[in-house]
Amino acid sequence: MPEIKIANQDTLLNVKSTAEATKNGVDTLLTRPAGFHFYHEMLPMPEDATGWQKMANPPMNFQYGSGVYGGARGYIFGNSSTTSTATYRFDVSNNMTWTQMANAPVSLYGSASAYIGGDIFVLSGHTGVNTRLHKYITSGQGADTWTAMENAPVSSQTAAIGVINNELYVAGGAASTTALRKYTASSNTWTSGLATLPTAAASAMGGVINGELYVLSVGGKRIMKYNATSNAWTTLAVPPFATGASEALTRCVHAVFQNKLVFAGVVDANRSQVWAYDPSSDSWSRMANTLWSFINGVGISVPSGSSSIRDAFFAFGGVQATFHQMSSLYAILSQQNLGEVKKGQYVYYKTYGVTAYVKLNDISRPEGGFTALEDGILSSDFSAGFGAIRGWVK
Repeated sequence: MPEIKIANQDTLLNVKSTAEATKNGVDTLLTRPAGFHFYHEMLPMPEDATGWQKMANPPMNFQYGSGVYGGARGYIFGNSSTTSTATYRFDVSNNMTWTQMANAPVSLYGSASAYIGGDIFVLSGHTGVNTRLHKYITSGQGADTWTAMENAPVSSQTAAIGVINNELYVAGGAASTTALRKYTASSNTWTSGLATLPTAAASAMGGVINGELYVLSVGGKRIMKYNATSNAWTTLAVPPFATGASEALTRCVHAVFQNKLVFAGVVDANRSQVWAYDPSSDSWSRMANTLWSFINGVGISVPSGSSSIRDAFFAFGGVQATFHQMSSLYAILSQQNLGEVKKGQYVYYKTYGVTAYVKLNDISRPEGGFTALEDGILSSDFSAGFGAIRGWVK
């Protein structure tokens, strides 16, 4: 059976020489039992390391739509067509299965959506219907139906939205650059006259973290925080990117991921850049570049523990129908195909610095050695931490 490598042996040896604290563990991993022909390895890395992978193409280009996660499913509303009323659901825990749902009664181009109490509230952003609000029922009685709700007081086009205490907040937007308005689902009413944004945001992006609304003004290059209890805004750390007068930001894929507000493709001159704002330290940091341009795309985040997908950030759209996932690196590595084994072959593997398992035909096997009882595919399943997993087959 040919040897399969997933990492460079010299690289691992270099890690051994420069990290004496891990010397004994690496020495053990470098010892290959006689007669074995397969190995797999992963190098130690920071716990917040992330990576991107391309997924199967979605059913259409969702650029200029909106998306939301709820009930172990993702929903996307609208696409790059100004007349689009399309609604799609993808099942996160079921191999990303796509299902077309009932069309909306109005255009969903430029829409904004939010999950409240098991239902989804969708604001249309298209000219002529950009104050229209509809409720989409996801499950139970009346599932997959639309209901018209009270119209918004002003257009929601290119506004930032978020949910605080089951109330929807809409900030900025093309028609009302400094206005903040609130929708209360329980009474189907809108409230205006709230504290105005400190920086105009004709095009805005944002999300809610720890009960506060964060808004990035695309034109003003400022991030702001709104506290609903005090009805007050705070201007936060200036983004360290696109600082030149001619360097612009662009509306892009964005969502809350790992308690940070992540923007994928936010720098207009280099649309592969991904930046994250961390409210706990009021600071910005660079994340792994995207594999694609996601200008005006749709971002959906799946929080840890809510499904079989751990800490995933999904990016849809851009200029073509494409779908990528960013996640903690162990979540990506847990999906790796390590190679084939035949019935009767003996598999031996050890882990170092990581909680991980080898799976044969999707059934986890304990660390150590086992005999394959059937032909199958070995795959990796990383559960926590970062380190290495090495295995041999004969």
